[in-house]
Amino acid sequence: MNREKKEDRPSFMLGLLLIFGLGGFIEILSKLYSHYYDSESQTIYVMYTFFFALLISIIFFMKDKNKMKLQDVILGICVGIPNQLTSLLVLRAASELPAYIVFPTYSAGAILFVNIINYLVFKETLTKRQYIATGFIGLALVFLNL
Repeated sequence: MNREKKEDRPSFMLGLLLIFGLGGFIEILSKLYSHYYDSESQTIYVMYTFFFALLISIIFFMKDKNKMKLQDVILGICVGIPNQLTSLLVLRAASELPAYIVFPTYSAGAILFVNIINYLVFKETLTKRQYIATGFIGLALVFLNL
């Protein structure tokens, strides 16, 4: 957890709003695509999505003062491949199951998975409030899939 004083940290409000807005936009496009197109063309959709993300990343790196290193490329590949597979699997699941089950299950499952990994790998302890919220997320997953 970040325990720095608030005034020592930079403000990421614009970045958070952009991530929230663009992430939601991509999820909406993903849902629309799974509704209107067959599962065979989902691979192409995911490929184009990540190809444009790669182009945007390269543009940002070219504008940055620091040069792209091999470590950056390897890290991008290690994060990008599971991310791409996740997007593809969510699209395929949405073509087989109702979207009101797939998307909340995916989102809540990701939160639970991150909490479990943070506890097991990084020994991060949660506050009482965070434990309660995680419990509610787990219950919601159970009730969604009954």
